[in-house]
Amino acid sequence: MKSVHLKNEHQKTVKEVVIDPNSLPKESFTKEAFEQSWEQYISDLLAKGERIQASILKIANLELDGTVINLQVASNAAKIDVLEMESKLLGYLHKALRNYDISLQLSVNEEISKKILVTPEEKYNKLLEENPLLQDFRTAFGLQLKA
Repeated sequence: MKSVHLKNEHQKTVKEVVIDPNSLPKESFTKEAFEQSWEQYISDLLAKGERIQASILKIANLELDGTVINLQVASNAAKIDVLEMESKLLGYLHKALRNYDISLQLSVNEEISKKILVTPEEKYNKLLEENPLLQDFRTAFGLQLKA
C-alpha cells in the first residue's frame, strides 16, 4: 500500500515536459559542415561495429536540398535499414548542425548497386578503365586473375 501511495505522489509531482518544435534551433549551415557531420556519423557507426549501416550510408547517393536530405539507396533492404536508423541519424545531425528542420527523403535507385564490385574480374575491369596500361603490366608479367 505504501508503494502505491508513493507512486501516486510521484505521478502528481512529475510534470510532462512538452517541447515546442518552433523553439528548437534552426541555424543555417554549409554543405561542407553537413558533409563533415555525415562522415562523422559514418565513422561513429564504424567505431560501434555497425558496418552494414555505415556501408549503406557511404555508398548511397546523397544530395542536400536546403534542409532536406535526398538519399538514394541501392535496394529496398537498404531502405528498410535506413528507416530503422533514421531517428538516430536525424537526431545526430540536428544536434551537430543545430538545425531541427533537417529531414530525410529516401528513394531506391537500382543503379547504385552497380557501383559495388564483387568479383576480382569486375574489380580488374574497373581498374582497367581507369588505367589501360594495367593490361600491358598484366601481360608482361604473365599475371592471372584469381577466381
